[in-house]
Order: sequence, then structure tokens, then C-alpha cells
Amino acid sequence: MERKFNLLDEPWIVVMVDNKGSTKEVSLKELFTNAHQFKQLAGDSPTQDFAIFRVLIAVLQTVFSRFDAVGEIYEWLKLSDETWQVVQMVDSEDTRNKMAYKKALYQTWKDLWDKGEFPIIIGEYLEKYRDRFNLIDEKYPFYQVTKEQLESKGINKVKPVYGKTFNRTISESSNKQTLFSNLSNENKNLLTKAEFTRWLINFQGYTGTSDKTKYPGVQASVDKGWLFRLGCIYLSGENLFQTLMLNLIQVSNEYPEKILEQQTPIWERDFESIVLSKIYQEAPNNLAELYTNWSRLVTFDGNFDNTEICPVGLPSFDGSNFFLEPMTLWTYSAKKGEEYYFPATHKVEKFFWRDFGALSIPSSLIRHQPGIISWLDTLKEKDFISQKDRLRIIAVGLISQGAPSNIPINEILDDARVNLEVLTDKTEDGWITRIEQEIEKTESAIEKTIVSFAKKVQTIRRIKSIKGVESVKGFASNVESAAYFAVDQPFRKWLSEINPTMDKEKQIYCWRSILRKTLMKQADELVQSASSRDFLGNNKENIESAYNQFLIDINKILPEEATNFEQRNL
Repeated sequence: MERKFNLLDEPWIVVMVDNKGSTKEVSLKELFTNAHQFKQLAGDSPTQDFAIFRVLIAVLQTVFSRFDAVGEIYEWLKLSDETWQVVQMVDSEDTRNKMAYKKALYQTWKDLWDKGEFPIIIGEYLEKYRDRFNLIDEKYPFYQVTKEQLESKGINKVKPVYGKTFNRTISESSNKQTLFSNLSNENKNLLTKAEFTRWLINFQGYTGTSDKTKYPGVQASVDKGWLFRLGCIYLSGENLFQTLMLNLIQVSNEYPEKILEQQTPIWERDFESIVLSKIYQEAPNNLAELYTNWSRLVTFDGNFDNTEICPVGLPSFDGSNFFLEPMTLWTYSAKKGEEYYFPATHKVEKFFWRDFGALSIPSSLIRHQPGIISWLDTLKEKDFISQKDRLRIIAVGLISQGAPSNIPINEILDDARVNLEVLTDKTEDGWITRIEQEIEKTESAIEKTIVSFAKKVQTIRRIKSIKGVESVKGFASNVESAAYFAVDQPFRKWLSEINPTMDKEKQIYCWRSILRKTLMKQADELVQSASSRDFLGNNKENIESAYNQFLIDINKILPEEATNFEQRNL
């Protein structure tokens, strides 16, 4: 009989083990035992790592909502001996006990962080659900359902999705071959058990809508995957333990009452409850459920040599104002007097630091701060972490080709390194406010100087919007992209080196000096590439007059004497 490939024991999660980038595959139990010794997840793609990361956090959310840092059950809970699920919780009307439980949840987080490694209670919890972590199983296949369960719902025929399609390093459909694939045609559907597990988890989060089978009787649109709808962000520490801990939200600032909701990851739920909640489009009410949310009912025959899965599409829940989700940016929309916030996906042409305001400015009328940043504020306010704890904010996401198939065509991985004291300085004239103002000034300066200059140059060169020829918009857009590329690394360096003891005005003018020099260089390069025709120009202007206007604009927006603040104060 074929081994069931139990994920608790079999290696399948790829981790980086040192600063040289060396990797290894580890089991689920080994990962939690040695998380403090690993640098980070290092699977087949950043989005895959993020999907798996959410499963790991779901384990932690579940365990430490029931047990403290030494593995003791919270005194306000009663657990089932068999499943360790909560059968009795603190009375929601009992304010004293409710507050005591909340305080204990915070204390658990601090105790875990101070210890620097995870306790054995995680492995003991996972053992309670060993049969739910078999990749191949007649009753509980991991992240899948059985054919018998589908047939019980009248689903007898499902169009398959092949390994080469849901393996996002290939993303090849049956109708169109991917050029320059790293695998031969005969091996594109060949996956190891470990690879299949990773891509299966990824598929439930980043699905697309190219598969054809819908759950019968459901009229709503098929879910393209919850993670596909997000501008995903998370906090990263010095090792995998710290990264997991920084994203373990014990008490949500958005929904503090959610501490009374039992954490229900997918492996603690039965088939009927999963189906009912999905077809009625019920949003998850706890983080463990959210982090293990499915977009498909998947069956798999266990053939890894020619891998294919049979997915049945499920409808999605409404993501507007769904602030239980902590790991996304939000965008504001007002329609017919109603106000909504929707998850804001990342833009491939936009560096992550340009969203700094949406990331860090406290909630306001048109902005909503991500829950994970609000949690970081809480950790800082309670002195659970300090300035010496180094962290990054990571942005990750997939870009699709759009409806109807939503096939992924690009992947985003970006980050921002910011001093903890700076990131949590949200006073009226604090660092966060001033940095956001400088980002806005940077964007304005680029648009009103170098982009404006580029538009004049394209008019002088009479660039037409003709098929097969670069469009008018394309020329200015390319110059704009080049400008942002030029300022990207200097801005990241400037941002990462700020600390609270620095003089704000001095640092701001230092950045403006860098920005001015960068834009001046971009403009000079445009002039240097000019032809004699550019100097002849047209009836209205030539490149020389356009450049003179650029100088007037940049001297107005970034005056040279103002950007020499540092030299004037030495």
C-alpha cells in the first residue's frame, strides 16, 4: 500500500537555513521545532511561500488561543479531550473574565517572543489531527475532498486541471504552450509529493478562473482565490520564528471581541460545514479559518507522474470592509452615499514605498490601516518589541491578465525597511507624517518636472500613436518609469537609515537634494540624446526651450538653495 505522505513527518516545506541561501525541505513538525534556526521560507515562488505561511500562522492562531506559552490550557476555557477544540469559553457577559483572558493572550505572545522558540505543545496539537494531514487518504486527504463526497452533492464529472497549469513556474494551459519552459513537455505534469503539496496550497489561495466546473446550483461568480484579491503584506523578522510571531495576532484591534470566536482551521471542519459556508458566501469569522480558506473543492487520484486535479469552483464572499483580514492594503470607494474599503492589489509598475501612507498612516476617512501594522503598533506600545528588533514589511502578490480567466502573468515581491521607532511615530508632526509628505512631494516633483519635460520632447519629436510605433503616452511613461527606477534605491536607503534622534528638517532636505540631483541627471540625459531635429523643434518650441522650462520648474519645486540645507548647517 502506498505511503500516505503525512505532512507532519514528511519533508515538504522549503526553508532557507543560512545566510548563504542554502535550503532544505522539512516537515511541519520539524519546522515549528526549529523555526528559530531557519531564516525564512524558500519555496518555488514568493506567493507560494505566502500561502504556506498563512497555513503555519493558522496553526499558531489555533494553538495559542487555547494554550499559553508553556502548554497550559487557559483557565477560562474547557477543551475536548479528543480534539482539543473549545467546548466551553469564557462568558461574553462576564467582563472581568473576558479581560483576564485577553490579558493572558497578550502575555502568551510576550512569553513566546522572549523565549525565542516554539514549545512542544504545537507538535502535540498537530498529533491530535494526524489523520487530517495525510496527502493521500481515503477519508481526509489534505486540502482536498473525496470523490464520494462530490458525488453525494451530485457532482460526477469534473474537468481536470493539469500539473503544468497549477504549477505557477510553468502556468501552461492545455490550449497554449508556454515558451522557454524549464521542463520538457513529457515532464511538465510530473510533480513530487512535496511539490504537489506546496502548489495545492498555493492553488487554493491563488486560483484564477480558467477552470470550468462550478458547484451546481450556485449562480454567483467563482472565487479566483482570496489571496489573489489582496495586496498582501506581512512583517519579517531576523529568522522564521520571529517572522511567524510578528504576524501572530493574539488580539485584533479591529475586532477585540473575536477572542471569543473559536479558531477553526480547515482541518478541524467537516465537509458539510465547509460546503454550506461557501455556497452561502459566509465570510470567515476567525483568522485560522480565513488563513486556510478554500476557493475549490479538489479531488486528486494520487498519480504524481501525470498530475491532474479536479477542482469544483466555489463562490467568493464579499471582501468589502472585511477588516478581519490583516495582511492587505485597502482602497476607499464611495458609492451612492455608502462608504466601502476594498483590498487594494499591488501594481507591478509602482514601488511598494509609494504606498507608505496607506500602509502606516492611522485610519482616516479615505484610508484604513492594515491590521498587521495596527498589531505592530500594539506590540510597540506594550514594549513587547524594541528598536533593536530588526524587521521589514514585505509585499507580495500575483498580477493576472484579467477576466475571464484571471491567469497569473506576473509576480510582485517588494519590501520596505523602516526603523521600528520611526514606523510607530504617528504623532501629528511625527516621522510617519513627514515621510508621507516627502513621498507625495517626490511624486509631484517627478510629474511636474521630468515627465512634463518628456511630454514636450515627444511633441517636438512628433511621436504618433500608430500601430507598431511607440505611442505618445508610452514615451512619457517610459521616462517616468526610468525616473522612479533612478530614485528607488536612494529613497529606500534614506528611509531605512532614518532614526528618531535625527533632525527631521535636515533629513528631509537631504532627501530633496538627492531627488533634485537625480532628476537633473535624467533631464541632462534626455538633452544629450537629442538630435539636430530636436534642436530645430517646431513652431512653438525646441528641446532647448523645453529644457529651460524644466529648469524653471525644478527650481520652483526643489530650489537648489533649499536642498543645500546640510551644507549650510555644517
